[in-house]
Amino acid sequence: MPQFTDRTPVNFDARYKQNGQFVRGGLHWRVFADQPEANGAIALITESRDAAPTFALRPGTYIVHTAFGTVAQAQKVEIGTGPFRQTMVLNAGALKLVGKVGERDIPNARLAFDIFAGGLFDGGEPRLVMRQAPAGDLIALTEGTYHIVSVYGDANATIRADIRIRAGQVTDATIHHRAANVSLRLVKEREGGEPIGNAAWTVLTPGGDVIKESIGAFPSMVLQEGEYLAIARYEGRVFNRKFQVEAGKDLELQVVAR
Repeated sequence: MPQFTDRTPVNFDARYKQNGQFVRGGLHWRVFADQPEANGAIALITESRDAAPTFALRPGTYIVHTAFGTVAQAQKVEIGTGPFRQTMVLNAGALKLVGKVGERDIPNARLAFDIFAGGLFDGGEPRLVMRQAPAGDLIALTEGTYHIVSVYGDANATIRADIRIRAGQVTDATIHHRAANVSLRLVKEREGGEPIGNAAWTVLTPGGDVIKESIGAFPSMVLQEGEYLAIARYEGRVFNRKFQVEAGKDLELQVVAR
């Protein structure tokens, strides 16, 4: 509990928008001196992660910094000898992102999202706000339009979308991927034959662009729908097979070593 003696009780809270609901968690409050020290640094006076903290501060001028996810706000305050209360209006909402292939949910652990400020057609260079944001989590964002890059797996399954965030609201967005899981097998003599381990694999587009490289007996990957060429190298020999990926139709591809 703050001790006041020669200090003033200072109370802070935050709202999502003007006259909107109070923010009940996820806040980080920091109070700084308003003037730099001799070495140029700005002294941190105190901080709290409470939703509505009470600080004990000597009368004077301070900079109060409020962080809520990717949302940040700084404000200069004048503290006198009487009790002080300040409400920060964050102009913020929240975004929850998940993914699907057809009607099937994509496991959150296999998805990541890069979030950029500004829509794809707004003009100018989009500004990265958050890289590899996790699926299923609530992400606090300032009101505005955002460009989302959704990555499923670690190959080429990528989808882009623009999403509007409104202050005081949670936006639930589902990103629909057109992709499938593909597992590769090098087998002896015929399809269904004995598998061969430790082959070196390369998956290419028809134009020759390398999509994925892997070494192992049974590599697995997520690929965007389309046509591909799988190349397997084993003991100095090269084997290949063309294949087609259809959205939502997982595939086990066998390349025969003849």
